[in-house]
Amino acid sequence: MHLKVILSAGKKPFLYGILAVSCMAVLSSPAAASPTEEEVLVRLVDSGILPTVEKLHSSARSLGKATTDLCLKKDENSLAHARHEWMNLDQAWAQALPFLFGPADRLALEKRIGTLPVNATVLEAVVSQPDMADLAKSDDVRGIAAAEYLLFSRDSAAESASAMRCSYMQSVTEEIESLTGELEQAWKGDLAEKFKHAGDGNPFLFPSDAFSFVVSESLNVTEILLRDRIAVASNFFQPQSKPDYLPSWRSKTTTESLLANIEGLKLALTSGESDKGLTELVGSRDGVYSRKNPSLASGIHRQLDKIEGEIQSLAGKNGDIYTKVKNNPKALKPLYNQLQILQDQIVEASLVLELDVQSPGEVQ
Repeated sequence: MHLKVILSAGKKPFLYGILAVSCMAVLSSPAAASPTEEEVLVRLVDSGILPTVEKLHSSARSLGKATTDLCLKKDENSLAHARHEWMNLDQAWAQALPFLFGPADRLALEKRIGTLPVNATVLEAVVSQPDMADLAKSDDVRGIAAAEYLLFSRDSAAESASAMRCSYMQSVTEEIESLTGELEQAWKGDLAEKFKHAGDGNPFLFPSDAFSFVVSESLNVTEILLRDRIAVASNFFQPQSKPDYLPSWRSKTTTESLLANIEGLKLALTSGESDKGLTELVGSRDGVYSRKNPSLASGIHRQLDKIEGEIQSLAGKNGDIYTKVKNNPKALKPLYNQLQILQDQIVEASLVLELDVQSPGEVQ
């Protein structure tokens, strides 16, 4: 707490007395109560899981309508609108990643919707040659990345909305809408309430069982960014860089996609900077074998902000991370290092909370 005191001549003893009383009151006031496990679980559902899965499905539905409109009108305004709706969906997906467990695993959403990069050669064949239709079910020509390719790889609405491209694009967006709708309905059934009251019985025998899924998926997000996006896009561990592995580069929204990843991690780990997030438990609760770690809790908050700043710095004034990395793959190194620090912090937090993030099991 910061106290600003202005002392004028002849008034010092009186003001010092006020300051002393004020400081004593601050020092003697009780510390903010640690949140209960159930309060954190409720916050995770109400501020994290439900809003993100609702947003994901809503965005998918809007993209489906926009692509239908594009295929009917075949004009530039319709193409611009469909591209805008795709960007919304892409960012909703990036934000939702820490919560893709349970029904998302059963639906194999990360494989069926999130496969990256798209196989552009095969996809182009599928939408231009009728005898290539058998290749249309492969995961690397489906999902969000495939929709991006179809909407952003051609300059004009007429080219983007040719008959075969439109037919396939609508098939892709309909599948995304259907799958995200199933995800939303699964959480809006009784799963959300079971998660909030984890410890009452199946599928979460203890609150830690529910927390383990969120922390495990958060670690998965950092690992995907480190291993499958940044490391491959750069040439840190192989002789050749592959910037096409960066997310959302065709739409020139890599920056927005990466920032949405960090926003999702904030929702998962800090519940949107609330006082009822997982980090509050890290900083205030002792386990059976572990001790609370306030410095780690505050460190995670700071690291998330630092990573956001690093992404914005990497993007620069024009926001084009793809071109920057294509010209200088090592430009990603600072972001890689900062994400690695966060990953280590999340692992340490899992130990403080005594969570099993290696094998959290299944949500039945």
